[in-house]
Amino acid sequence: MSVAPESNRERMLKLAKKRQSDRLPPHHRLADFHARYYECDHVSPWSISACNLDAELMLIGQDWASSEKLEGEPDERRRSIGQDWDSPTNKNLREFLGHMRLDFSETYATNLFPFIKQGTMNEGIPSRDLVHCAETYALPQIEIVSPRMVICLGRETFDAMRKAARLPALEWSKARLPGPHACFGSVEIYGLPHPSPQGIANAGGRDTVGRSWMVLGEHLQKMRNL
Repeated sequence: MSVAPESNRERMLKLAKKRQSDRLPPHHRLADFHARYYECDHVSPWSISACNLDAELMLIGQDWASSEKLEGEPDERRRSIGQDWDSPTNKNLREFLGHMRLDFSETYATNLFPFIKQGTMNEGIPSRDLVHCAETYALPQIEIVSPRMVICLGRETFDAMRKAARLPALEWSKARLPGPHACFGSVEIYGLPHPSPQGIANAGGRDTVGRSWMVLGEHLQKMRNL
């Protein structure tokens, strides 16, 4: 008797279960905080409010939270929607998505690094750990969702994705230019500045970053019409 193929939802759940049982010392797991308070059946809690498995656009952030952030008082809203909705970073991201005529909920959003780093939100993550997580979790999610386009938020995320996909290094200024210069299968991968206030300032300001989102939005529209 033949076995029915797994649905994309079943494949994604299996990947989430793998993350739940995985370890990557010295980093923490979601389950390590407040008796599994933030644990969920997604690779990243960010997907709770952006889990369109048929999305044309996939967003990949670097990481979801730090130990210092989660050790504080449990945040019920953060747990229920998978993010701090009112943070400047998330507000900026929703504004930039408007340039692409998309709502956050219409995308598939995840984080490259699905573990919890030690220290503050500004703490760095070793490149080898980012690449490992890109290979183990981010690329499989791209295979499942199969979007037209992936946007990596921040240079470290973009570089780790390229390494994991066995693509040569690319100058950061070219990461946001339309054209299939970084592909994983048929999926085009781009890199845009992190939407934090500091990331926007370092990239030349809100107007400059907004134009990059608009250009990629126009490119996505062209891809739809091919």
